[in-house]
Amino acid sequence: MVKQFRISHWLLALVAACMIQAATGQIITNQTAFTIQSGCFLIVQGDLVNEGSGEFLLAGQIFLKGNILNQSSTNLTSGTGEVALLGPNQLTIGGTNLSRFDDLSILSSNGLKLEQNIQVEGELNMLAGGLDLNGQNIDLLSTGTVINEANANRIFGSSGKIITTRNLGIPNGSNIAGLGVYITSDSDLGMTTIERGHDILTMGSATSIARHFNIIPVNNSGLAATLKIDYFDSELNGQNPDSLNQWRFKPGSIFWQIGNVPNKGTPNYLEGGPYNSMGIWTLSDGGSKINSIDDLLPLLTVNYYPNPLLYGEKLRIAGLQTGEYFLILFDMRGRSVWETSSRIIESAQVEEYEFPLLPEGIYSLRISSEKYAPSICRIQIQSN
Repeated sequence: MVKQFRISHWLLALVAACMIQAATGQIITNQTAFTIQSGCFLIVQGDLVNEGSGEFLLAGQIFLKGNILNQSSTNLTSGTGEVALLGPNQLTIGGTNLSRFDDLSILSSNGLKLEQNIQVEGELNMLAGGLDLNGQNIDLLSTGTVINEANANRIFGSSGKIITTRNLGIPNGSNIAGLGVYITSDSDLGMTTIERGHDILTMGSATSIARHFNIIPVNNSGLAATLKIDYFDSELNGQNPDSLNQWRFKPGSIFWQIGNVPNKGTPNYLEGGPYNSMGIWTLSDGGSKINSIDDLLPLLTVNYYPNPLLYGEKLRIAGLQTGEYFLILFDMRGRSVWETSSRIIESAQVEEYEFPLLPEGIYSLRISSEKYAPSICRIQIQSN
């Protein structure tokens, strides 16, 4: 029979002496404010149960070989100490209240499974074993970061997400919160919420890899941003890494849009842009699958003029039927240099579009929608 070991005030003196170690299989139940000073540690061979108003005032470390069950009115810990999860078994964090950590290290060979939301304000250290979100959320707030995540010890789950909110300002291409997403822009994005999930998304008959990001900045227009997304081999979902592209679902849109990816590399990443706005992003090799669907859609014949297009002139397009369209302009190197969306209410009208000042040359304008096969317009832009 596993016995429970309840922490009471007389143990505080022992913690001040720097170590408490419970016997193998012992369950530690805390119902009070329990201080672990800097340089001191608590070793728990069994489960850790937090009840009542129990809280760990943590400046030192807790080493735990069992599960965490937070049934208290608090968020389990306060302070800047570390909780390290050890041992050969898959461990769980659950209870009626979320658990807050400053530093949380996973060293369990079979990893961690969440049964309640958690917060990590310092480092989420993925040293050994994976982390199954299991429909729960990890909130990194404005200061938390994921470190040492790798293919063999990664965060995953068919539901649930990892969340952070940061003031990106003018982002410089650094790895945001260690989530494997990088944004470079000359524009101020302001307070930006980023959510990373691992469920499979669907775009037509195509599917995504097991990783996607929802990027929600306060300022979400005119960004001219590049976006880099990391991924692990175990997230490929059977897809060909050589054929992956970035895909975006813009706020307010009704269909997915393929991005522009000039850079691919090892370790695995795709970098693309420039993009004028953020949204939901994922990676997929589904271009050919989506094109096969496009081939079955009716062809839309459009007229566009003038061509050549002089600087300062607006491009006029006639023939667009009612519906929503996405227009993206590519240069001869395949880079996206301009994009917009357009909702057509009356099919007889002529639409006008103004491009930014671009180098002289030949460009390709791709017009896509959910109702019609994409139209490709070749446009020559030249100075006066």
